[in-house]
Amino acid sequence: MNRRTRSVALVLPVLIAIASAVVTTRTAAAAGAGLPGASTVLTRAPYLTDLTQTSVRVSWATSAQYTGLVQYGPPGDCEANSAIAAGAGSPITVGSVTEYQNSVTASSLSAASPYCYRVTNTGASPVDLLGTNPSPQFTTLEPQAGTAPLTFDVLGDWGDTTNSGNNTTGALDQNQAGVDAQIAASGAQFTVSTGDVAYPGGTQTEYGDLNQTGVNVSAVFGPSYWAVPGESIPYYAISGNHGLNSTFITEWPESATTAASGGEYGMYPYPSIDGTAAASYPTSYYAFSSGGVRFYMLDAAWGDTNTGSATGGTCGSSCAAYQVDHDAHWTQNSAEYSWLQQDLAAHPGGLKLAFFHYPLYSSNATPQLIKITHTRGLLLYFKCPYHAKVMKMFDMTSNRTVFIPPPMFVLRIDSRLLVSLSGRTWQWPLAPK
Repeated sequence: MNRRTRSVALVLPVLIAIASAVVTTRTAAAAGAGLPGASTVLTRAPYLTDLTQTSVRVSWATSAQYTGLVQYGPPGDCEANSAIAAGAGSPITVGSVTEYQNSVTASSLSAASPYCYRVTNTGASPVDLLGTNPSPQFTTLEPQAGTAPLTFDVLGDWGDTTNSGNNTTGALDQNQAGVDAQIAASGAQFTVSTGDVAYPGGTQTEYGDLNQTGVNVSAVFGPSYWAVPGESIPYYAISGNHGLNSTFITEWPESATTAASGGEYGMYPYPSIDGTAAASYPTSYYAFSSGGVRFYMLDAAWGDTNTGSATGGTCGSSCAAYQVDHDAHWTQNSAEYSWLQQDLAAHPGGLKLAFFHYPLYSSNATPQLIKITHTRGLLLYFKCPYHAKVMKMFDMTSNRTVFIPPPMFVLRIDSRLLVSLSGRTWQWPLAPK
């Protein structure tokens, strides 16, 4: 999205967080803050992605290169099982500091069950990287027939160091820190992305670590940001127009979920579309289910400056990137469109939620995504709240299609698939009460 100064908005139990950033020259400084109680070898606190009914991915970074190890088990027996990385940590550069990113999958878990874990290094003298900190806990997804209530957070356009409109000092972004703290305390089982993270460009320095600070430094993995909620609340990622690079793919691994749903998650070469330059962008679309709810993580983004001859139609040149995104991802012949059509057909009934970054674009009629999902029973759409201006182009009068109005909403889902949205109650299949 285009950067502008704006405030944080959040509502629980489903929560959207927005923070602001200004593109500024940055200098990383060693702050030495770290994670209280943790080993000084730990440079990124462990964080979770790719949650399924039977597995979860644990990632973290260290100051020295080791082969990472995760110990995990039910509460009270957190070291009952162990999983070791396939190789030594991968080198990354944060500021001018070389660190090592580790990622390990904890598998053979049971659905709808709580687990706790520790992260350590292998070798002659293993180090418990969490030190004196308690073992983080998470809960696996409900089986498809599960009926337990579901609470999740939605997070988009986040990860920068702008504090109340000021991004000249690299001081703590109090608004973002407050949102992250509330996510940590929200009781959500997982967090779902609507794209754009680590401003302005999604670099390793902007993602950062526990120790370095500065303008556009450690805006994600700083100790007051994702370091705390990320330990226990798994994150499902999709790309936005910021950070369209391979770092996004490696920071937020989602391989098990993608493979299980037949989606796509990796760098993908795009040919020239609408006169654009051929380019390689992260492509991220996949789906997962928890109980009777199917979550669709969709790729709706494009590079802001690579718009070729696209005009944006009646919306104008500011919508040119939306047009290219549509022509790349949402024509009837596109791979993502075909995948979504097939997955919707393979999962009839139940409640379905879609998450994406750009607004749905159509030059003259209802967007293709609306058409396909309307016929397949898709209920709610969640998107980046500040790519909103073209929404007024579309007729959303169908009694089976609801767009979440930015920037705030409240959503609860209980075992009867009863949905409460912004003060109105709907019983599937969408009969307003």
